[in-house]
Amino acid sequence: MTKGKWGTLLESLLTFKKLYDSDALAVEAIPSLKEISPQYAKITLKQLCQSMHEKMDELDLMKHINDAVNSVPEPVMSPADAYQKVVRYKTEHVHLDDFSGRISASMLVPYPPGIPVLMPGERLPKGDEGVIGYLKALQNFDNTFPGFEHEIQGINVDANGDFWVRAIVEDERVAKELPASVKFKRRVSAIKKGRQ
Repeated sequence: MTKGKWGTLLESLLTFKKLYDSDALAVEAIPSLKEISPQYAKITLKQLCQSMHEKMDELDLMKHINDAVNSVPEPVMSPADAYQKVVRYKTEHVHLDDFSGRISASMLVPYPPGIPVLMPGERLPKGDEGVIGYLKALQNFDNTFPGFEHEIQGINVDANGDFWVRAIVEDERVAKELPASVKFKRRVSAIKKGRQ
């Protein structure tokens, strides 16, 4: 990182601290929040930060991260074989609640931390609470704080904020199409929108 980038980062952090300390409204600190949800209109940046910390504590995100990276999925096929299933239409989108015990067709990588928690061709154990628990906690957080969604490679998010995962079809049945009512959209955090 160059000195110029360090300077920009420090300046941004000092500006954030000034807004935080002066009880500025969240929409003053992050103007793009105005368009995302009315829930941010009357709360201060300090209140928003506090409620986010409380939600992370309530969801026990640190425990879920630890459980997810320590989960031991079963390698059923190589990532190359899983990719062949994808290109031959032998996969289907599965709601996160129905993903336990299924073979992943894609890599799942939550950012942060940017560490894969599941590789293509790996099966989650039935009743898995490591990876599934972590993804459910992220889904809960993302739905509570629109505009601050996590980026998760391999996850599609529907209009209701529910997570969907691509899984390998393991029997001879035809892969189900996504319901027409499920419209996937790419969610971009308010912070990134503000930088563009």
